[in-house]
Amino acid sequence: MVDIHCHLLPFVDDGAASFDESCNMAEIALDNGFTDIIVTPHANRFHNRRNYYDDKFEDNIDALRFELKLRQLNINIYPGMEVMSDENLPSLIDKGQIIGLNHSKYVLIEFLPDDKSGWIKQVLQYLISSGYIPIIAHPERYYVLQDSISQAGKWVEMGCLLQINKESVLPGYIGKERDVALSLLDRRLAHFIATDAHGDTHRNGHVFEDKTFLDTRYGREYTDLLFIKNAHKVLNNQNILVDMNF
Repeated sequence: MVDIHCHLLPFVDDGAASFDESCNMAEIALDNGFTDIIVTPHANRFHNRRNYYDDKFEDNIDALRFELKLRQLNINIYPGMEVMSDENLPSLIDKGQIIGLNHSKYVLIEFLPDDKSGWIKQVLQYLISSGYIPIIAHPERYYVLQDSISQAGKWVEMGCLLQINKESVLPGYIGKERDVALSLLDRRLAHFIATDAHGDTHRNGHVFEDKTFLDTRYGREYTDLLFIKNAHKVLNNQNILVDMNF
């Protein structure tokens, strides 16, 4: 499996706080069947979590790869970022400071929970017109979907893809996020499930329960799309065929 959203890179955001924690997270990922992780530190975000792409960004990736190899953790690591949307996005893209997942056309884009539908549409249209395919991170958090799930279909019709967090799926998750996540899954409007792991304890990368739940509710074919097939296409910059019958 490929995890397309994971805060494994240490020292750069609210994810892993040390190489030890990164390695613990990688071990959890391996135990849960992941072979590949696209590391997605917060980028273009407040509280000094800018993490724009440059030589230092790649150096941090190489240092993590070295540490994993040193500890004989055989998992493949690729560069990416979780990009916060704001008015600076066009300039950052022009400067090459924003990258797609594994340098692909797929950009993991994040919005504030209370962002309005007009602003979200504007950002998505800009990314698409610039040649990217937006992957909307954890849309179940956004109030516009909590108010009207039909908005998700409009984003998909535009050419976007949706990534649900694994923590939003299981019974016992309290809040509107789970209702939205299941509604997206029921309508086949979700295209990925990722861990969005931030550590080795809270918000970790355990997914066995999630996969079992999804296999039972939706069948193995859809679960494989969510965890494996679509993510591999992102990793290899290949086109993803989207079911528009929602």
